[in-house]
Amino acid sequence: MFPLLCFGQKEVYRSYTEAQQTYFLAFYDDGSIMYQSSEYDYIDDKKINRTFSSTQDFKDLISDMKLVSKSGNEIKKDNYTIKKAAFGSVSLNIKGISKTYTFSKYGLKEFEKSLKNY
Repeated sequence: MFPLLCFGQKEVYRSYTEAQQTYFLAFYDDGSIMYQSSEYDYIDDKKINRTFSSTQDFKDLISDMKLVSKSGNEIKKDNYTIKKAAFGSVSLNIKGISKTYTFSKYGLKEFEKSLKNY
């Protein structure tokens, strides 16, 4: 578990990685996102992104991701862009983060399940 970003903040969901740190992505209950800098692969260099303002924004994001997974239509919003990827997964670009993240169907279910507590 990574340290909280500020007092009382809780981690909602964290992506799972086995190797490269560049794939790390964690969502917090205040709407902030912690991610690995794209400059390094194996060095712990976490950054904070405050594009979203609440867990409700994450719920809207999940809803859009599921829609893209089913329909295949790209969604572009002010804070993010979602495109269909292989095998029902989706690619996510978040404003202010230079990396593209891919969520599998399983990853989407786990993220959605973790948000049900908020």
